[in-house]
Amino acid sequence: MSIYFEHNKQFILIQGHTYPHRTAIKSLGARFCGQRKLWQVPFSDENLAKVKDLCSNLGGGAAQASQEQENKPAQYNQDTEGQADTQEREGYTIAEVMNHAASIIDQGFPGSIWIIGEIQNLQERRGVIYFDFAEADTAGSGKGTVTIKATIWKSTFDRICSYHGKQKIEEVLQDDMKVRCLCQVSIYKGRGQLSLSILNIDPKFTKGALALAREALLKELRVKGLDKKNKTLKLPAMPLKVGLLSAPGSRAMSDFTHQLEEGKFPGTLVILPCSMQGEKVCQDVVKGISALSSQKCDLIVITRGGGSAADLRWFDMPDLAYAIAHAPIPVLAAIGHHDDYCVAEEICFNRQKTPTAAADFIIAQFSNLNLRLEQWMSLLHSQTQKSLRSVLEIRHRLKEKLVFSWQNQINRNKQGIQELNHRFEGKVNGALTSWEHQLTRFSDLIVRASKDELMEKTRVLDQSLAPRLSMKTQAKLHHFSLQVEKLSSGIYARDPGPWMQRGFTILESGNIKLKSIDDIQIDQKVKARLLDGLVEMKVTAKVHKGNKKEEK
Repeated sequence: MSIYFEHNKQFILIQGHTYPHRTAIKSLGARFCGQRKLWQVPFSDENLAKVKDLCSNLGGGAAQASQEQENKPAQYNQDTEGQADTQEREGYTIAEVMNHAASIIDQGFPGSIWIIGEIQNLQERRGVIYFDFAEADTAGSGKGTVTIKATIWKSTFDRICSYHGKQKIEEVLQDDMKVRCLCQVSIYKGRGQLSLSILNIDPKFTKGALALAREALLKELRVKGLDKKNKTLKLPAMPLKVGLLSAPGSRAMSDFTHQLEEGKFPGTLVILPCSMQGEKVCQDVVKGISALSSQKCDLIVITRGGGSAADLRWFDMPDLAYAIAHAPIPVLAAIGHHDDYCVAEEICFNRQKTPTAAADFIIAQFSNLNLRLEQWMSLLHSQTQKSLRSVLEIRHRLKEKLVFSWQNQINRNKQGIQELNHRFEGKVNGALTSWEHQLTRFSDLIVRASKDELMEKTRVLDQSLAPRLSMKTQAKLHHFSLQVEKLSSGIYARDPGPWMQRGFTILESGNIKLKSIDDIQIDQKVKARLLDGLVEMKVTAKVHKGNKKEEK
């Protein structure tokens, strides 16, 4: 029951009938690899010396010493004694081939190595994680993949999560994710296939690879001028038709629609369910953008309820980025809470962290418009009031100026009229007085002259013409004589001079001669005509014939 060893710069590999001696081997810090049926001891000169002593004491030694000199597969642990079968034969058994292959793999990969590949068919059973570690077959047609079965044992997974953090490891361990893992290569003899035992995972590599791919795509878009194409589109002042791309029944969809309802969105919401996780994301979103664009939406919203960098990597796909860049409608992305923005968020018209924030952005467009309308109305009202006050002020000043000017003009006109009136009245009164005197004198002269002449003419006529005039003529002359006497009497009667000499006067108001006390009012101005002028008076009281007195 011998055991054998071999070593490289990292490990000392012990194999053979090791079970009875497992305690001694463990004391060297060894770890048992179940698939390869061997122990790994950290390499050091001290450990190497102890392993040599252990193997030699049990009849074993270095693995190379147990091989035959001829080109024949080395046989380790083929029987319970671990001795090589050196007999000549025509061929090898399957077990011998597998053992030889395992020996070669152990020698070629004596320690763990870092392997880069893509995760496919990820599964978890009873705490153990299984997946295919895949890589595109570049040496072949380029259409297939090369895969190796990989396993992460529960104890190893717990240790990895404890070291890096469970969240980071779960973000990395997803289908189609490119990862860098520390692996122990072995061959599964029962099926004759290679297998990998995952010892560690480098989450920084995956994050860096995603970041590099994202930056490369952004650089490509910038070179083509597509990174800002959607940003330059004009969003209508009132986006009344909004298209929504979100997972059906998701929290993101319900949060978005609920917030629109709370904000009393007045428009129409066109919902188009899409996958928001997995390899169908790119295809569904591209089709959704095209469909909503054909429906003439004012804005397209892409939203999901957050996620890790691995979850959001689908929004870094080139096809999706180009669909957003070439969209004829503004695209709003509310994809997640992650600190790193995906390409879709970088090149879209506007990005928001949450579905609720995206809905608030839309509601704000209407609020901003209402605010602007209110501001414009307030400004218009203010300007109108200001202009009205200015017009009223100008009108008031013009009115005051015009009234003052009119008042001055009226006063000047009144003053001129009064002066003219006084002058006219003076001249008229003087002329009337003169005329009255002359009229009185002429009247007297006329009367006297008329009487004297009439009498003389009558006497002459009587003497000379009487005999010759007919009775008819005499009658006419008598009639004319009577008319002359009547006219003379009327002229004499209408002459105010004699009356005025006797103390009587004539009262006038304006151009009206006052004949009755009823024609006169209290405070009325009247004029009294005298022989040598006019007297203006103001009535303060009236006394009727019945002694009824009226006073002011």
